[in-house]
Formats: sequence, structure tokens, C-alpha cells
Amino acid sequence: MRESARERSARAQCERARAQSERSARESERSARERASAVREKARAQCERKRAQCERARSARERAQCERERAVRERARSERESAQCERERAVRERARSARESAQCERERAVRERARAVRESARSARERAVRESAQCERARSARERAVRERAQCERERAVRERARSARESAQCESTVQESASAQCKRARERSERECERAQCERAKAQCERESESAMG
Repeated sequence: MRESARERSARAQCERARAQSERSARESERSARERASAVREKARAQCERKRAQCERARSARERAQCERERAVRERARSERESAQCERERAVRERARSARESAQCERERAVRERARAVRESARSARERAVRESAQCERARSARERAVRERAQCERERAVRERARSARESAQCESTVQESASAQCKRARERSERECERAQCERAKAQCERESESAMG
């Protein structure tokens, strides 16, 4: 049977509808692919951003870790150097203290020896002065004994002469008494002058002996 015009028209219309539907399907599929591609691209860009952010964060963490490790190494090095300096300073201080102590000990020994020498010289001078004074006292005692004996002899002779004079000439007693008093005053004056001269000589002798002892 031959196809009628209406059927052909309907079939053509169906073909056109089917073609339109296919085009629409293809367009929808292409649009879906494009949207999917855009979504994937957006997701990829987001992933890239996150990856870059992660890289930056990781690099920052690594830099911070390196900084912390460097700071730890620096502190350890500084502490080692400070401890080394402190040990060296302590060694220098002990050496300086030992040198100063030895120097002080040497100076003290020198001062002690000088003081001992001065003490010995002073003791020698004092001993010489004491011995000189003792010799002077002994000499003065001997001289005083001689003077006393001479004085006794003179007084005895005076008494003898006075007694003889009284016995021979009673009338001249007043004159004899006056002469005796005058003689006594002259004798006392002579004794004082003699003692003063003796003291001057003794003083000069003592000074000479002291100078000899100190020299």
C-alpha cells in the first residue's frame, strides 16, 4: 500500500521531533559535560589553592621548625661558650688569687725579717745603753767612794787640826770656827763643781758608747 501524504507528513514530523529531541539531548549532554568540566575545573583550582596553601603552611611550619632548632642550637652554643668563659674566668681568678697570696706572703716575710732585724738592732742598742749605764753607775760609785774617803780624810785632818788649834790657842777659837765654816763652804762649792764636771764627762762618755753601739 502506498503511504498517504498524511502519514508521510506525520512521519516527517516524527523524524523532525526525534531529531530535535536528539539535538536537545546532545545539547543537554554537551551542556552537562561542560558544567561537569567547569565543576571539575573549579574543584581542580580549589584543590590547587588548597595545595598551595598547604605548601605555604608546610613551608612556614618547616621554617618555624628550622628557626626553633636554630634558636635551640644558638642557645646551646651560647651556654657552652658562657660556661667555657666562666671556667676560664674562674681559672684566671684562682691563678690571680694564688699569685696575690704568694706576693702577700713574700712581702709579709720580708716585713717580718726587717722587723726582726730592727728588733735585734734595737735590743742591741738598748743592751749597749744598759751596759753603758751600768758601767757609768759602777764608775760613779767607785768615784763617789774615792771622794767620800778623801772627804773623810780631809774632814779628819780638819778635825785634827781644829783640835790641835783649840788646844794650842783657845783665844783663837772664834777665828778658827770662822775659818772652818769658810773652808766648809769652799769644800762644798768645790765638790759641786767637781760633780758637775764629772757628770758632763759621764754624759759625753755615754753618748760616745751609744753611738758606737748603734754604729
